[in-house]
Amino acid sequence: MRLAFAIVLIGCHYFLGLKFVPVYYGNYSFKDYVDDETKRASYSTASSADSIRDEVFKKAQELDIP
Repeated sequence: MRLAFAIVLIGCHYFLGLKFVPVYYGNYSFKDYVDDETKRASYSTASSADSIRDEVFKKAQELDIP
């Protein structure tokens, strides 16, 4: 009985890991990109808000973020 419960518990953890880890990784990647983009834009005077928005939107599309 304990072995079956342990196998089911491990299977549940594995399934949840497959569901949630890619979401958190995508969020982390996007947040890191936005932070870098804002730092880069703060040092550049040639960047406009529209160009920054377009770059961030492109990155969101690459990462399949709605």
